[in-house]
Amino acid sequence: MLYLPKRRPSCTAASILALACASLATAQPAGHAWTVVCDDNAIAILEVTPVGSGTAALKFSRVDQSGNRLTPQEWRTVAKFRQWTGAWEVVTGRRLSSGAWAIARSELAGGTHVLQYLHTDADLRNRATPIDRWLELIDSVRLVDQKPDERPRLIDVSEPSIVEHAGQVYLIGESYLFHSPPDEYAVWVAPAKTAEQPHRVARSLQGGRIIATGENPRVAKMDNRFVVSVQRRQPGVDRLWGKCVRLYASTDLEHWEPFPSPPASFEFYDYKSCIAPNGLTLVGIVDTSRPDERGHRGGRQDYTPPLALVTLVYDAERQSWNALATRPDSSLTRETQIHLLPPEASAGELKLIERSADGQFTTRNLAE
Repeated sequence: MLYLPKRRPSCTAASILALACASLATAQPAGHAWTVVCDDNAIAILEVTPVGSGTAALKFSRVDQSGNRLTPQEWRTVAKFRQWTGAWEVVTGRRLSSGAWAIARSELAGGTHVLQYLHTDADLRNRATPIDRWLELIDSVRLVDQKPDERPRLIDVSEPSIVEHAGQVYLIGESYLFHSPPDEYAVWVAPAKTAEQPHRVARSLQGGRIIATGENPRVAKMDNRFVVSVQRRQPGVDRLWGKCVRLYASTDLEHWEPFPSPPASFEFYDYKSCIAPNGLTLVGIVDTSRPDERGHRGGRQDYTPPLALVTLVYDAERQSWNALATRPDSSLTRETQIHLLPPEASAGELKLIERSADGQFTTRNLAE
């Protein structure tokens, strides 16, 4: 997979749209974004597939489980996205308590990250034709204490997650802090409601709140608390390398408090969080070299760290984290992406989803 470092925005949303049909040799699609979601008592796959110049299709299929195989039943194209580079692409979805669907996708669009958002009451399983409109384009977040005419303080929107609270849908994501030092990120939460911006095509989320500085947020619901994990770089360590994880919790999505976090020696590349049978769990790819051995990495991109798939479980009584399993794996890379089967759809078992080069989906039990 091509490694494309995240960059500060260099163009406006209006100029982004002009790039829709452009050829960007330095940022070609690295693969189709996909995710597994719960659909009532079943599971389904959402996948984004390029279908033409400047356009990608959002496809949906419920899945049959047989042993360790996941077989899509019938792919349906349910919506279309604007398509730019396909780089740093993330797609996520949630079946809401009302039965409606909320779906978000972000990608690097030529110089800044943008998010496209869909809220639909349609039954995706029986959708005969795609939704015939472009989805909302979002490139910024205006904080709750900002004036309506003030420039949004959070720009460049990516890494979306969708949560539901008190009958309202919220997005959690990552953005640059406007007027901040280079590569200064913040993780935020905002209602999934937008407002137009004068002279701009893209919209801005309103009423956002900063959870913490950091990037790559993951969300899990533990009892009545939302627990958001955020990656933070160690001082002096290039963003190319793994990052430690810090956690924050809230019952109302407004007031956030630090939550016990894993030791900083666990430097994660990609990772996921979930509520598994043993409680709050982090599954991620970590650098297994000793912390004192990592100083020689510098800015080298040819250095290959020893990697392992690690499962960490939170011990609520001791308020600490335990390593449930550590699996060194030479096939892992810094760009490997982790997909977990939702525990509520897998009899409570913690399973990793793997996709082969020919598109076949299989699962592997992480407890084995």
